[in-house]
Amino acid sequence: MISFFGLDRQYVNLKEELLEATDNVLSSGQLMTGEHTEAFELWLAKKNHSKYAITCHSGTQALEMIVHYLFRVNHVPDLHFDVPTLTFPATINAILNKSKSITLIDSDVNGQNIAHDYNSKINTVRMVVGLYGESIPSLVNNANIIEDAAQHWLSNDCKRVGLAAAISFDPTKNLPNSGNGGAIITNDKELHCWVKSHQNHGKGNAEDILGTNSRMSELDCAHLLVRSNYIDDWQNRRRQIAQYYCDNFENTRIRPLIRNFKEHSFQKFVIDVDNRDDVLHKLRGDDIDCKIHYEKPLHEYKKYSVYKNPGLLSTASSLCRRIISLPIYPELKNSEVEYITERVLHHTSH
Repeated sequence: MISFFGLDRQYVNLKEELLEATDNVLSSGQLMTGEHTEAFELWLAKKNHSKYAITCHSGTQALEMIVHYLFRVNHVPDLHFDVPTLTFPATINAILNKSKSITLIDSDVNGQNIAHDYNSKINTVRMVVGLYGESIPSLVNNANIIEDAAQHWLSNDCKRVGLAAAISFDPTKNLPNSGNGGAIITNDKELHCWVKSHQNHGKGNAEDILGTNSRMSELDCAHLLVRSNYIDDWQNRRRQIAQYYCDNFENTRIRPLIRNFKEHSFQKFVIDVDNRDDVLHKLRGDDIDCKIHYEKPLHEYKKYSVYKNPGLLSTASSLCRRIISLPIYPELKNSEVEYITERVLHHTSH
């Protein structure tokens, strides 16, 4: 079986370094907010061409804290949020505990945010998602924009836009933690200070903050520092695999969902095919683990359908019935990539 994720293979390759990092942390007795956390946050800020990076428990909590901060600084009860309907539920869930004023935005044929006018209206916040790793337009720079950058943060040379970006280090992401993990990236000093206090139950100078507990451990940060040494090589390998897929799928019935190959992070490699369910069934029968991202857009879930949305005839609804995500991780062997490609071509040519 060719698995969809290669975390076991990655561990074999990094085992000695990860175990050494583990021993260093556990032997030190400093398990939280130590030198590894500081070093990883400095690396992350530099990687994103930004002033500040704050690690936290998950990408979802990163989004939640950014939204919470927006309500605090705007002092208005009626902030409105525009959210892509084709995304993981975490994007909208991070908003719902603070606001029910939401419009779900349709996607284009590549699954991306359909609107390219990012100049939000007054009291409207635009949540942007570079789905599958697609880059966000580089000209975007608006204080009313939040990046749910869980999939796309490594695209376009990690250039951030808007007020802040939320990153995920979930094990399935390009820079994977061994468990949960996330970060907020921003150039806003006030946001940085507020999050640093809020994530530790209001400790620090912000005495009016009740806060929560949302930190990454020293062990998590030490492991991510090890993995950060390989991220550029891993990204090059993902790009190489994606190029092979694209070259072989050209002039066929298979359409890769990539709008800008040069700036893509290839967090996922998604194709649009006819008879998706039949093709998916056959690929799994060939011992190729494929997935669907995502089986339906947010507005087709009953709990989200109450918010203004594009309806069942949307581009996103149609696309969700045609897409397959193929394995794309650095540890894939060339022979496996060739086999996946050959089987996809075979099952879509009949």
